[in-house]
Amino acid sequence: MQYNPNLLEGFARDLDDVIKESDSGNFARQASILVVGLAGAVALLKRGEPLRARGALAFMVLAYLSLFPLSATWADDPSLTLRRIVAFGMMNVAAIACVRRLRAADIVQFAILGAGAHLLVCVVVELSKGAFHPGQVGYRFSGISHPNSTAASCAILVLAAISSIEASRRRWPLALAALAGLFFLVLTRSRTSLGCVLVVAAVRFIATARAPRTIFALLIAGWLGAAAAFLVGGESTARRLEGAFLMGRGDSDVRTLTGRTALWADLMPYVARRPWLGYGAGGFWSPQHAREVSLSQRWSIGIGHSTYIDYALEFGIVGLVTYVLMMSSGYWRALRLARRTREAGYVFMFCVLSFTLLVGALETVAAAPSILSFLIQWSLGWLAFRAPPATSAQRC
Repeated sequence: MQYNPNLLEGFARDLDDVIKESDSGNFARQASILVVGLAGAVALLKRGEPLRARGALAFMVLAYLSLFPLSATWADDPSLTLRRIVAFGMMNVAAIACVRRLRAADIVQFAILGAGAHLLVCVVVELSKGAFHPGQVGYRFSGISHPNSTAASCAILVLAAISSIEASRRRWPLALAALAGLFFLVLTRSRTSLGCVLVVAAVRFIATARAPRTIFALLIAGWLGAAAAFLVGGESTARRLEGAFLMGRGDSDVRTLTGRTALWADLMPYVARRPWLGYGAGGFWSPQHAREVSLSQRWSIGIGHSTYIDYALEFGIVGLVTYVLMMSSGYWRALRLARRTREAGYVFMFCVLSFTLLVGALETVAAAPSILSFLIQWSLGWLAFRAPPATSAQRC
């Protein structure tokens, strides 16, 4: 990610900047992605574990991967599609190298170190610029990127820490990492990421719990307690809960999901024009479409703020269905392996895929290069092409 000083003044990007980046890309990101791909290629030159198809998930992954180069044949903007294909290919080369050369547990260590380093840079940047003001009204922790992007990195840190805490001999550093990630995630005031992390964390502990009856009883008690609070508190409780949900953000409208519903309504006619195959990988958000949609919505937009909407735009119904089936199949395989082995790597893969499926409803976190998309590719590659694990849990 590249530091943007304008983030200190507000989080709405200028339309000209959005169009410029769509037209020519970001050189720093392009160079970084190229380095990642070259590192993966070098790693693949050395011997690693053999890969072979493991059930229907492997064929879904291959079908998904094939959509990117094939979309160049029907792309609305071939130059944008070519850039996306190259970036996606570089990320996949590195992900394949990780699947072949590393253990399942290594994905957790990579996530903790990568997300932790990113969070540290964000904190240092805000402190050095005098922009760290947690008590200030309207403040959102951002660091070097938009608060929603920073929130995704914090979410990865939390999920990685709680995935390995049971199998680790040293739990207190992981507990501190989880608390730090959660603290700064709250400061980003990204409701979507925070809510998804809390849901995934709850599901993770329930799914891998050794005493499911106790967990179920606690859940029932929690629901009854919440119902009693609503009955006793009435309207005042509802107002307090609404204030907590808004997290101090006065620019939000819950009924429109902060403007997303109007944006999606504007994008659906574009989907209807090319319903089956879409506009090609990364091909929809051309300078022309970015300008049209931004002027219509009266704010600068370069993404659909929904993974599913963006996939419908890029690959049509065919691509959207392929993506959902692949992610769902990976989710269930990771869940089965996590419950059977309780190994940290599989627990984290389950958490990553769960988080992606949930947060994708309101944020775009799919094929665009990021630490989260890399972890998704790594997880799906391992689940689809590596041998099943031993029955004993692997410590981190």
